[in-house]
Amino acid sequence: MKDNSNDAVVKIDIDPATLKKVTDYGKDAPLYARVTEKGFMCEDRFFSQLEGRFVDIYLEGVQWDGKELHRVPYPDDGALPDGFNPRARVKMLINGQAVVVTVSKWSWRFRLSKYVSYLDKSGLKPSEVITRISVTRENNRYGSFNALRFEVVARVVKSDPGNSYPAETAASPAALPPQPVQENPWA
Repeated sequence: MKDNSNDAVVKIDIDPATLKKVTDYGKDAPLYARVTEKGFMCEDRFFSQLEGRFVDIYLEGVQWDGKELHRVPYPDDGALPDGFNPRARVKMLINGQAVVVTVSKWSWRFRLSKYVSYLDKSGLKPSEVITRISVTRENNRYGSFNALRFEVVARVVKSDPGNSYPAETAASPAALPPQPVQENPWA
């Protein structure tokens, strides 16, 4: 075995402008939170719930052919091509980081739609409140599955109206109207 203790150290210097380009390229890239039985996996971290402000909801139809996921925009009339199932992707801002959660057909129909309707009847928009998303395990005659639960934590107080993603700070939730109970309609 050769002794390398006397070898010269090679200095490597990466141009700061290149480093800035690297970080800027990924600055606005969202993280994707995968729904699990007990919460969410975001990269290699587990979260039992997510709390943040909705910044976008993208409706789509998806089809899995065993090898590849195919996506089409959700049509205005709701008539998806044969074999496609409705899904929603919710983009949230959590502590300044955009996070995307995919909402299943069941959770969209029985939870997200009712949550957004509740906000609308309360005179609120999804982007004006801090929302908590958690996972529940539901059972029906076909088996068990993961379902998402949505609830308001607080209203958003915008700190910088010129910023498209202002830092969210919570106001007191006491002024919010009571939320409907989200349960499995087939249980």
